[in-house]
Amino acid sequence: MINSVLTNTETTVASTPQEKQSRLVALLRSYRSVIVAYSGGVDSTYLSAIAHEALGDKALIVTAQSPSLAEAEFVFATTLARDRGWNFRVVKTRETADPRWQQNDASRCYFCKSELFRVLGDLVRAEGIVRVLYGAIPDDLADVRPGQRAAAEYEALAPLIDVGLTKKQIRLLSQERDLPSWDKPQAACLASRFPTGTAI
Repeated sequence: MINSVLTNTETTVASTPQEKQSRLVALLRSYRSVIVAYSGGVDSTYLSAIAHEALGDKALIVTAQSPSLAEAEFVFATTLARDRGWNFRVVKTRETADPRWQQNDASRCYFCKSELFRVLGDLVRAEGIVRVLYGAIPDDLADVRPGQRAAAEYEALAPLIDVGLTKKQIRLLSQERDLPSWDKPQAACLASRFPTGTAI
């Protein structure tokens, strides 16, 4: 099991985006080594960039390639990671082969994220890495997110929640770092194009 504890209810006295970012850097450094689940979206891109700054090669940035990820999103993520010189790796996930995922009910995202964190857990054991991180933010807590249940079961951490960085603040801080994701619209996985309950 991943050696970490989910602490997404932690509060912070930091108020400005820059103060929260400073606290994020300190938090990441305290982890010593991390895997970041990186999709190329606004939040995971920002988290990956800060993890790289804080930990260098002790931050392994990982993109999962699967049929449910649009090719354009995969190209964006991999190109940016390599251009920035991140310690980067691509892994394969097989959530689409899971009959429970194929049923496409309200738990589909849970099975998808369970497969992701299972694969990342294998990397933790193989590489001797301490923590697994993902890019959930406080804004997500208002929604029903089955993937967060999977993250909790695999003891993945959500440091952007821990320091209280919102989507608006992350966009601002990303723009300051010249990250091309700063104004990127949200991109749902390809499976979301199927109505819930319609088998994939």
